[in-house]
Amino acid sequence: MRVHKVEHCDCFPDGILVWLELTDLPERFQKQAREIDGGNFSPTAFGLCAFWDQANRTAELITDTDPETGNSRNAFYSDTNGEKHWFEISLPPELMDQVHSVCRKEAALALERRGAQNLDRRFTLPPGPVM
Repeated sequence: MRVHKVEHCDCFPDGILVWLELTDLPERFQKQAREIDGGNFSPTAFGLCAFWDQANRTAELITDTDPETGNSRNAFYSDTNGEKHWFEISLPPELMDQVHSVCRKEAALALERRGAQNLDRRFTLPPGPVM
């Protein structure tokens, strides 16, 4: 399992929401997604969402809660209608390191576009999409 690319980012005053595309998921999750999307299944429609907290310089995953069990779910599959189907997936430390690194890079790019010299300078991000 690995981050394939950044789908898009949304800026907020205190950080950046980063939507990440995942690939190489375990077969059992791909099978569940095939059941959801049938012939429209896409192996690149899996993702994670993370929030880069500018003040703390950390990336935290955004999760969904299963309404039936109350369990937290951390990864999703976007079907052909754009609906997200959430899964609880054990994420290896190497993947979380990659998520952190990608989020830090995206935050640095967003800050640079808004006039900051570097990521470590205190700078408030205005709301809006990252181009």
